[in-house]
Amino acid sequence: MTAEKKTILLVEDEPFIAMKEASTLEKFGYNVIMANTGEKALSIFLDTLNIDLVLMDIDLGKGMDGTQAAAIILGNRDVPLIFLSSHTERHIVDKTEGISSYGYIVKNTGETVLIASIKMAFRLFELRMKDKENDSFRKRVFESSMIPIVVMDSKTFQLIDCNPAAVSIYGFTSREETLGKTLHDVSALHQYDSILSAEKARYYIDRTIASGQEVFPWLHQRPGGELWDAEVHIMSFYSNDHLYLQFTLKDITEKKQMERMQEIQHQLILDLNSCSDLPGGLDIILQAAMEFDCIDCGGVYITDLIDGSIDLVLHKGLSREFVEHVSHYDFDSPGVRLALAGTAHYGSYGKILPVEEEILKNEGLRAFAVIPILTQGRLIAVFNLASHDHDVIPSVTRSALETIAFQIGGTLLRLRSGDTLKKN
Repeated sequence: MTAEKKTILLVEDEPFIAMKEASTLEKFGYNVIMANTGEKALSIFLDTLNIDLVLMDIDLGKGMDGTQAAAIILGNRDVPLIFLSSHTERHIVDKTEGISSYGYIVKNTGETVLIASIKMAFRLFELRMKDKENDSFRKRVFESSMIPIVVMDSKTFQLIDCNPAAVSIYGFTSREETLGKTLHDVSALHQYDSILSAEKARYYIDRTIASGQEVFPWLHQRPGGELWDAEVHIMSFYSNDHLYLQFTLKDITEKKQMERMQEIQHQLILDLNSCSDLPGGLDIILQAAMEFDCIDCGGVYITDLIDGSIDLVLHKGLSREFVEHVSHYDFDSPGVRLALAGTAHYGSYGKILPVEEEILKNEGLRAFAVIPILTQGRLIAVFNLASHDHDVIPSVTRSALETIAFQIGGTLLRLRSGDTLKKN
């Protein structure tokens, strides 16, 4: 907007001074609207949208003074406001600075000072509006980003700002619940190398301060106790001479699980290749399966190659009473028919075991996985795995179990044949 089109609200109760100041402003191309009381100034301002600047006297006679009117005006709309007064007392000047920071002009200092102060106020206001627009844009980007973003105090490790994506990934219900939490509140007790998270965090933060930025994996824990993995991209920055840390989070839980399961599978094959007896081989396989996510108990059934029934020969994490009721299934039982289909099945444990309700209730089993082991089209074993804590076996775990089942059929047949030969 050019100077000729800018409108100034001049608030002055002395008619002669008001006319003189209005004349000066008009001479320099400004439109002038005058008010002689605080109440009238407020009424004009609220009814007039195109006021670009306010020149406010402090002493306005009876009623509302200039500082009161200014506070109400600025509370209604952001506009450059300059105090124009004959007061030079420190406490009055300080009072106006707490209301507006666009300037304070002492009356009768001349038109040069007046016009220069107005131009400076306009420039300052324009810069502030641009900053405000930039801040608003950055805030929209911050808030709408699908990438979790967090700002943390480098000394207290407290989370002082975050976006909705961060609230969600941490498992909290609101931004208010998230802010004020520390790394201790969102991290597992220990990191991958068994070092306490507090100690490991200090290590990474020191590296970030030294280098400016770091990338590293971090084991988190949600409020309900669920562990999850993140790739952390962190950088340091200063604001008002205080050091802060900003980081983004990428959920790599599935990736870490896949890496872990690949390690388990690789080690399992090595261990089985060096195993020479069936009981030892079954123990190795069951132990490996229970290292997978959500699996905390289970058993191995061996097929009777003559009558087709299956018998539980090894189990972990199950009560003796429960084991007694699930130790044997005939060829035509639902459990065996399910395994003979040759495909893995997952779901609720109660759907596959014909046991009394009280026993099942006491055992507390929830999710299950039935993994048949076949070789040359024949069922030779069944792995029945379960969880006491989870209702669903994750897809990553399912994939790993089925891969193992495909790989170990020949090995189990070799071990079983070896045991038969030894017995004979």
